[in-house]
Amino acid sequence: MGSVLVLTLIGGEGILGTLRAVTAGLSALILYVIGRKTSLRHSWIFVALGVGIFILGSGILAGVFTWVGALVYTLAFTMVVALQWPSSYSVIMEVMEQEAEDPADQYAYVCDNELFFNIGRLGGILIVIGLFAAFSQEAALRWAPLIIACIQLLMVRPIKVLGEMVMGKK
Repeated sequence: MGSVLVLTLIGGEGILGTLRAVTAGLSALILYVIGRKTSLRHSWIFVALGVGIFILGSGILAGVFTWVGALVYTLAFTMVVALQWPSSYSVIMEVMEQEAEDPADQYAYVCDNELFFNIGRLGGILIVIGLFAAFSQEAALRWAPLIIACIQLLMVRPIKVLGEMVMGKK
């Protein structure tokens, strides 16, 4: 969605490439710091921080639907991906490793994990398409990120509970 926003509101592929390069560097730095300085115990904090940044960036985009909003949203989204995915996925992988004694069970956990990721992706796509069909392209690009960011609040508690469960078994 970030690329579509940049191309729609800023309009240049050169800017998009530069923005992607800058955000990739920012993402690498955040991932390095998280990987070196944290443990599974802190995972839920990074997921919650990512949700907060996502809501803030999406809120700015919704309020300031210009190139500035697109830039802020793109930077916020980059930080969110770097904060949330490694933190939540490491907890999920640790749960799989501890719970699945038989290799066949590990495959079941991986399949379940991918199923729920795809359900989430489908939900996001349906939100965008629904807003587009009901209102307009601008409404979909403006409000879908904020709706999706608010839905991600539901992710914080399960990651905290799973992280505590994993740390308790070690």
